[in-house]
Amino acid sequence: MEANSRPDIVAATEQANIGISLVDADFRYTWVNQKYCDLLGYSSKDLVGHSPLEFTHPTTEQQVKFEAPLPPDMQNLLSCSA
Repeated sequence: MEANSRPDIVAATEQANIGISLVDADFRYTWVNQKYCDLLGYSSKDLVGHSPLEFTHPTTEQQVKFEAPLPPDMQNLLSCSA
């Protein structure tokens, strides 16, 4: 389901006081609310289509990959080309 297919949900999340983002099966942003953009310091245009790992410190990426491993069937979500 696309975020824009439910205007009531989009309106509620845009007004939320927390950052909210959606990612697809390839671990790429498909939608972000304004608060999320404000927290990261990027526009939605900058974020959508990119992996959250592109916006994290390399140390954090290593922690995600090695200290908190995902189940084997989800490991490919963290693959990102350098």
